[in-house]
Amino acid sequence: MAKAPTLVNAFVAVSGQFGGTRFTGGERQVLLLSNAVANRCAWAVAFHSTMALKEGVEPGDVDAVRHPFTARCGGCCATMSRSRRSCSTGTGHGGLPLVIAQPLASCGRVT
Repeated sequence: MAKAPTLVNAFVAVSGQFGGTRFTGGERQVLLLSNAVANRCAWAVAFHSTMALKEGVEPGDVDAVRHPFTARCGGCCATMSRSRRSCSTGTGHGGLPLVIAQPLASCGRVT
């Protein structure tokens, strides 16, 4: 990004739009964390995990997003479930990436 000012400008614009949604800071971090997990980006997973905790997301919920096939889910499932209508990047339930949709469906929080 350092050598692509157009990319930086686009990132800043999209970030501003996302910040203007009705999602709380914690919900935004859960969604960003779920994308980081789906993209398998270790840096982004660590960053958004830290930010989610600072925004008051329960540690168990952060773990559930970080390790969707092994952790027990909590409130994060409701956040991701509620947002599925606006997510169109995946191939899972409601457009969520399968890495996120499968654990949500198995825990009974996605209908």
